[in-house]
Amino acid sequence: MRDDEILRRRARFVSAALLVAGCARSEGRTTIEPLGSTEKATGPSTPPSSVPASPPHAPKVAAPPDRPARTATVSATAAARRDAIVAHVDKIHRAIDELAAQIPALCKASDPACVAAWKDYFARLETTRDLNFVAPHCPPKGADELELGRLRDVHAAWHDRWLASIDKAVAKVLAESADGKVFGDLWGDARSAHARPCLSIACPP
Repeated sequence: MRDDEILRRRARFVSAALLVAGCARSEGRTTIEPLGSTEKATGPSTPPSSVPASPPHAPKVAAPPDRPARTATVSATAAARRDAIVAHVDKIHRAIDELAAQIPALCKASDPACVAAWKDYFARLETTRDLNFVAPHCPPKGADELELGRLRDVHAAWHDRWLASIDKAVAKVLAESADGKVFGDLWGDARSAHARPCLSIACPP
């Protein structure tokens, strides 16, 4: 085999390896970019199906065990309110499940796409926390109100546990990043934008 043919084959191998690792060359440096780069290798390379199409994420955060039942025994007049609470609970569950699987991986704060991904993630995280928030309320009275309040509160508490686990996983990712403080500040900004003031109410005897 001729030397030029050997060199061409080695070049194709290196290009394919860079694609799989999500690496690209920019301004004389090697930087990590989302997997599935548009850079195309020529000749034999890794099959397209083995190259992830989306950026890498941290491992998914498992949901807490013993998810509460999505049921409540109420009268016919309260059935519509029960169904509305269940629909809201399901909406929150889907949102948290997505967040649990989409924690961005380590990247550089000098990368605008990286910063945008974290900003979007933090905004979604805090928006979902708002959806799960149960404002202070007076103790329910009556069988229907007690059942509906229990249904809402037990799921909110369970979702809070899942969100707390996600918070810990996010903090772990940031702690391992040289730019962790920058992203931590972004998270702080998101929380400030979704601040919930302390509320108090006076309930009738």
